[in-house]
Amino acid sequence: MLPLDPFDLVALCWAQVVFFVGGLASFRALRGRLQFRPQSSGPIQETVLLVRPCAGEEPLLREALASSRVLSTVAPHSRVVFALASRQDGAFRIAQEVQHELSAAGVEAELFETLASTANAKSGQLAAVVARRPGEILVFADSDVELEAVSLRALIEAARQERVGAAWVPPAEVAVARTQGDRCSQALLSASLHAFPMVSGIDEQGLVGKLFALRRSTLEAVGGFESLGDVLGEDMELARRLRLQGLRIEVIPLLARSLACGRSMHTVVERFTRWLQVIRSQRPSLLLSYPFLFFATLPLLGTAAWCVKSPTVGWAMAVLAVLGRLQVAWVGRLLVANKASRGGIWVDTMMADGLLMKAFFRAISRKTVEWRGRSLALTEGGRLVSRAAQAALPLALALWLGATSALALPAVGDMGKNVNLEDADGKIVKMESLVGKPILIVYEDKESTKMNQSFKDELSKLAKGDKYRDKVALAAVADVTAYNYWPVKGFVKDSIREESKKLGTPIFCDWDGHVRVSFTFRKKTSSIVLLNKQGRVIFAAEGKLSSEQRQKAVELLKAEVEG
Repeated sequence: MLPLDPFDLVALCWAQVVFFVGGLASFRALRGRLQFRPQSSGPIQETVLLVRPCAGEEPLLREALASSRVLSTVAPHSRVVFALASRQDGAFRIAQEVQHELSAAGVEAELFETLASTANAKSGQLAAVVARRPGEILVFADSDVELEAVSLRALIEAARQERVGAAWVPPAEVAVARTQGDRCSQALLSASLHAFPMVSGIDEQGLVGKLFALRRSTLEAVGGFESLGDVLGEDMELARRLRLQGLRIEVIPLLARSLACGRSMHTVVERFTRWLQVIRSQRPSLLLSYPFLFFATLPLLGTAAWCVKSPTVGWAMAVLAVLGRLQVAWVGRLLVANKASRGGIWVDTMMADGLLMKAFFRAISRKTVEWRGRSLALTEGGRLVSRAAQAALPLALALWLGATSALALPAVGDMGKNVNLEDADGKIVKMESLVGKPILIVYEDKESTKMNQSFKDELSKLAKGDKYRDKVALAAVADVTAYNYWPVKGFVKDSIREESKKLGTPIFCDWDGHVRVSFTFRKKTSSIVLLNKQGRVIFAAEGKLSSEQRQKAVELLKAEVEG
């Protein structure tokens, strides 16, 4: 037998990998469903807060929101909150009517006007409710999800476990399709590897925020939703932070029944484009797997027909591609059990792959996000900003550059900013948690790290005494916005982690520039800010400090510690 051409061998291995991954995802998803046993314990005694963010009048909104009544059968000490940005929202009338119906039935329910104005409207709504309403266990369900007692109980029981950061239920669309957009969306979420019951079997890092739960204390430990107001894909970022805390993400092998329907094709394409933009901004290496894995059938068949030299290899690739794709579609449709789908398995696979392919090419070619009538720019680090604000940046920058250098720093007497400080391992420290001690902020990038070395040497001498080591909070922050991309980001994290060990104190990473912007620090220079025990600025300087400035900063620090 003649040896295979190297390209033919690689192509055949590709087909085998696609077949194997599809089989593995199918096996794990089926095993999880078959092995699942509902909890039979009594009512949950912790206080449970169910938050349902609403935006716009969806076709089956009343039915979805009314299903919230099942929470009271699972957790007697519970509260249901329908969150809307304002009373002018299209969902207000229906949400208000359902709230009255639930209250009349003995369910503690309320309508909450959040007035959220964050780029990620959902994060803003959730943050507003969580900050003002009690609950030990927090459950979040999108407004189109029809809740069921069995999935709610399993979700809350999992979230109660000590080492579980969050638990989620894979969503599936089960309403009768009214448009071609509905049919394509249902096909993708049932007859493809991207169906969430399937993908949860091969991606243990994921969290889909359609229906999930976690403990309040856990959410607060990673910064809360207020720190996710400008993040595209708040659920994926939340999962990342939880994993860095050593917590696991639990998947409940049931279905979060979405009643979404009546959508145009354009709306559906934009929705899946946003999902892939989340992957692009937060897990770019995973995005590369889409053409080679998630919609690989057509590329495999094309390679088999026109690129490989051996007819035997070509036929083997074609058989593996077709059988593997049909097996994924069959298992996915079986798990979702969507009887509303009128398409056959062949039609569903073609619609699913076509939609995913279109969304993929849009996601890799666009830097804007279309979301509920708003056009947002996707900036460095996966942050969202309004297009209007982005357009105003050049003017704002020109005005800022024309201002005096004194305007570049916070003034003495100003309150410090409550920014999130993230170390090289992704652990979050809120600036406000350091209040009570004098806080010394040293903000530098790679080029300016030696600029104030003499000042840092003086601080090191002070730190040798227990008095200063224990009574001063040092916030050393590295401006690493220039390295916020794969794979360089990983190397930078390793370097900062090693440097932190040498210094014996954490060095925080400003990946997206939010610390610099919050304190109005300038790029490519060293900035020193000292806050008193109450969190107010008592010293601020930038550039190379003079001997007088160094002496003043040290004297102020000593006065705070010894006074």
